[in-house]
Amino acid sequence: SIIEKNASNNDNDKSWVDSFIRDWLGFVYKIKVNKNKVYQIYKQKIRTDDYDELCKHLEELKVYSTYYHKIYHIKKETDLQIRKHLKYFLQLEVNTATPLLMAVYRDYGENHIDKQQFLETLSILESYIFRRWICGLSTNALATSFLNVYEKINNGDYVSSFKRAFYNKTKNYRWPNDQEFESALKVKSIYGSKTKNVAYLFENLENYNNKEIIEVFNNSEITIEHIFPQKPSEQWQKDLSSKDYELLSTKYLHTLGNLTLTGYNASYGNKSFIEKCNFPEIGYKSSRFQLNQYLAQLPNWNSK
Repeated sequence: SIIEKNASNNDNDKSWVDSFIRDWLGFVYKIKVNKNKVYQIYKQKIRTDDYDELCKHLEELKVYSTYYHKIYHIKKETDLQIRKHLKYFLQLEVNTATPLLMAVYRDYGENHIDKQQFLETLSILESYIFRRWICGLSTNALATSFLNVYEKINNGDYVSSFKRAFYNKTKNYRWPNDQEFESALKVKSIYGSKTKNVAYLFENLENYNNKEIIEVFNNSEITIEHIFPQKPSEQWQKDLSSKDYELLSTKYLHTLGNLTLTGYNASYGNKSFIEKCNFPEIGYKSSRFQLNQYLAQLPNWNSK
């Protein structure tokens, strides 16, 4: 059927129908459905022998399955800006937001909102998920939180009401404000925690205000570089005070401040900062990454 085709992985023919129905039930009935009880709950909710009602129900499922398919097969979306945000949604791996995204996607597909409004809602959703990760707030318990957002959208004020629905959440579901986010971002050890989230962060940093887009997540040649290495050479001890060496070895080693992008990680190894900067043809001074232009101007590297 069309629904089965839409709710499947084209790469290996694996069926995702259970997951799709689970997300649909969650959205329509505002309930969290256990993976093992999808069929039981579905039978409980869809109790009718009326042919017209069943046809109407299946048509509704078919429509939602179309947007479910686009979310998980982003190449089906022809608009590159929307596709980029769908890629980011998949990178952030918070599947409990899928029911909400399906509903908003449908609003866009049926022209209830325009493209700009859709892009803004996608950005808000990304920000909520990403801020919470940086601030160490769990995403595991957000299923109910996402399900309650859609009903708070005002169609005459779509984006603002969508944003308010997140801003007004409290306690375990809260939206981390700018100050909380900035403070956490400076000290969070991000390297080695959630690789896809780190790639999301660096891809957005590198491409900020830049039309020459570089894909970090899908590029095997690009890796995260520790400026102060994980296994520093003896030269680092000579170049740094004992206090700086300790701070960089422990507190700052895996934080955003000590990380950048490179295609030459193996070549850099544990070389000193000056050697990395001046490495012929591939050093920070020769790097095409915007993030490394700042490094190239520095005389040394320390905790400051």
